Amino acid sequence: MSSSTPNPADDTLSILANGRELSGWQAIRVTRGCERFPADFEVSLTERYPGNPTEVPINEGDACTVKMEDDPVITGYIDRVGAAITPRSHQLRITGRSKCQDLVDCSITDDNLTGMQFTTTSLVDFATKLAKPYGITVKSMTGDNVPVAAPGGGPVQFNGTLQETPYEAIEQIARYAGVLVYDDEDGNLVFANVATGQMASGFQEGVNVQAALAERTAGQRFQNYVPVLMNVNLFGQPGAGAAKLQPAHDQGVKRFRRFIVVSEQYQYGQSFAEKRARWEASRRYGRSRSVRVTCDSWRDSAGKLWTPNYTAEINLPSLKLTPSDPWVISEVTFARDADRGTVADLVLMPKTAFSVQPIVLLPSLYDPDDPSGGQLGHV
Repeated sequence: MSSSTPNPADDTLSILANGRELSGWQAIRVTRGCERFPADFEVSLTERYPGNPTEVPINEGDACTVKMEDDPVITGYIDRVGAAITPRSHQLRITGRSKCQDLVDCSITDDNLTGMQFTTTSLVDFATKLAKPYGITVKSMTGDNVPVAAPGGGPVQFNGTLQETPYEAIEQIARYAGVLVYDDEDGNLVFANVATGQMASGFQEGVNVQAALAERTAGQRFQNYVPVLMNVNLFGQPGAGAAKLQPAHDQGVKRFRRFIVVSEQYQYGQSFAEKRARWEASRRYGRSRSVRVTCDSWRDSAGKLWTPNYTAEINLPSLKLTPSDPWVISEVTFARDADRGTVADLVLMPKTAFSVQPIVLLPSLYDPDDPSGGQLGHV
């Protein structure tokens, strides 16, 4: 692990909007994450003497690019412009989000919801159709178009609703495909596996770490995860057939703690129910380990901004953390203010914390255990 980091004073944040680049903000917060959608920012400027807020050439709804030196960090739109005055000062605050905000706020366009149903064989193609009306580009970091298929082959089909947002529909297929979905610094929608890259350096006690908090929790971990299929026989025993399914175990939990995992398909797909139980055990273990770090720079030793879904080493002997296992950056907040100066606040967790929940898109019709698809593999 390299101990050298760029000088934090070298980084300045600017907002490019309406052909002008504005900088000199007194308080800055920019947050990105691989589980946060979309990325957002907030900046403010306080003047000692009241001025005219209309002189600032930024308005709500304007397209903008937030940059740290020459590196874009958010490409999106201004959401809110607020101005306040006191007897001694004039304050201007600007907040905004990435372009992908439109996929969260808006509804699916009519041409993409025919017959209240979606059909696709590619996650990238599906997302591209939904994102195109809003001027958003879709890209995959998995090396392909993230193909998806119904059990036994054929296109995936599932129901939609009139008020569903593009992100809600995309997120379902992303879980079905087992990939993460978030936005990048250019405002693109991104699909990626866990840990797409590695930072050149990490976080080392006495070198670039100002504060750190490591937490280990046991409250949401269980010794046995018992998979159960939903029962449509109203006169039968609830959860019938559960004993036939293989439970998952967390060897780190020493006392008896049982957790029932109900799989949403009805009477088919035993292996899927067991997969759901294993996912619960793995993800809950990952979530029980987290590290929050305050770093004295926005960049690693190679000058790259701390990036969500990248791994980074942690060397904090006082917290009994060594570089033996890589940690994944879940979220990073770039901040600067009068109290703390220039810092980056990061949340890191083990890779298993980001495992994607298995999903059945049509519980009553899909049978993941039927290799031929049959009557249950297609709509």
